[in-house]
Amino acid sequence: MAIRIALAIVIVAGCTMVGKSMSASLRRRVRILGEVIRGTKKLRIHMTGMLETLPQALRKTDCEVFNAISERMEQNISAAAAWKGFRNVECKRGGLLDALSKRDLDILEQLFEYLGTRGSREQEIDLQNAEFALAEQMEGAKLQLSEREKLYVSISFMVGLMLAIVVV
Repeated sequence: MAIRIALAIVIVAGCTMVGKSMSASLRRRVRILGEVIRGTKKLRIHMTGMLETLPQALRKTDCEVFNAISERMEQNISAAAAWKGFRNVECKRGGLLDALSKRDLDILEQLFEYLGTRGSREQEIDLQNAEFALAEQMEGAKLQLSEREKLYVSISFMVGLMLAIVVV
């Protein structure tokens, strides 16, 4: 009987952990959006305040996405072309951007479309607009994470209980 109870506890715990892991992509989306927002703020400072070149400013953001774009720009391509190449590779399953929504990616594409091609004031406005839009997306992502994580954990816990009842 003790073995059955122990098995039931393991089943319930295992199912609950499965529910928690089902929301991992939502957590990854929130993390990436937060990193990109912080990177956008730093990029605005380095480009408009310190008047650095775009590749230099991208490297100083401490943002994995922006660093990758900077590396691609070293091949003498524009930020828009670097973004498109990066997006094509990293949106696939397991890539850095695979957790982002289409709207998230569209905001970033719009940002990189004109980045480095306009005057300082226009760049600052573009960066502020992107920062604002990404912040809205992040709020939605946090809300979605909060709701779905609770749902997934609750459902998985209930499934675990049902399996435990069947076993015991």
